[in-house]
Amino acid sequence: MQKIFTNILLGILLILVALFAYKILRKPEIVQTSLNNTQTDEEKVDQRVLNEPKLSEEELNTKIHDYILNHPEVLVESLEAMQRKKIEESNKQTADYLLQNKSNIENDGLPPVFGNKDGDITVVVFYDYNCSFCKQANLITNEILESDTGVKIILRPLPILGGTSMYAAKVALAVHKISEEKFPLIHNEMMKMKPITEEGIKALLVANQIDYQIVENEINSFAIKELVAKNFDLAKNLGIKGAPSYVVNSIFIPGLVDKERFTSIIGELRQIAEQAKTSESVEINKNNLDAEAKNGEIHNKEKPSVSTQENSNKPN
Repeated sequence: MQKIFTNILLGILLILVALFAYKILRKPEIVQTSLNNTQTDEEKVDQRVLNEPKLSEEELNTKIHDYILNHPEVLVESLEAMQRKKIEESNKQTADYLLQNKSNIENDGLPPVFGNKDGDITVVVFYDYNCSFCKQANLITNEILESDTGVKIILRPLPILGGTSMYAAKVALAVHKISEEKFPLIHNEMMKMKPITEEGIKALLVANQIDYQIVENEINSFAIKELVAKNFDLAKNLGIKGAPSYVVNSIFIPGLVDKERFTSIIGELRQIAEQAKTSESVEINKNNLDAEAKNGEIHNKEKPSVSTQENSNKPN
């Protein structure tokens, strides 16, 4: 009897162990199923990517090559995006340089100046005496000077078209140094010359009673060479690719600009300056009002103490 009872207990124990083991073995599967059910779409895609067979470098290059051939617009879009990025970076560098070097661009080396030296609009012109577009630009800036007394023109010759361009630039700068009052005439006449030649320039100087020997000495001087080099340095830092190019109130403008557009730019710059002055005036007025209000509060706080003191001095 006891043996039967023992066997029954042993059987029950085995059943319990079997049930426990079954429960343990089934739990991870339930957890795994739960996790799989809660996977995001992104995780499922990643899992599929991991399960896909890996490509060799040659196979990957072939796939990329075939894709580009079948979708050439992707390559065009990439090149356009890269070009836009380069232009944006270049524009930012130019803007930063203009902001930080305004005085150097306008004054370094004491370049020739036309018009109102105290004008509210400053136009720096980079030009070449052999450049046909520069000759047109000179006519336009002269017309602007005649019609607008608030404009200052700063001339920075940039001889990029060969030996005669360099010679003409040095002669012009030498004349400016020797006889500033005769420089406008010599400059404008050289701008009319087609083509520019050393003989033509020498004849022009003689016709205007300018001693060529003195000019020649100045041409070879360190000051003239340094000024021409300075113009090239400024042009390089501004990203100038050709002439004419302008800097108008610290705004870089490449290429020839007609009179109508030039007048419009000048008007826009003056409007911006006027708006800035108005904003500054409003800010100053606001600060003054704030200061007055603050002083008023202080004054009002002091009054009771004065009044109290006066009352304490009165007889009871």
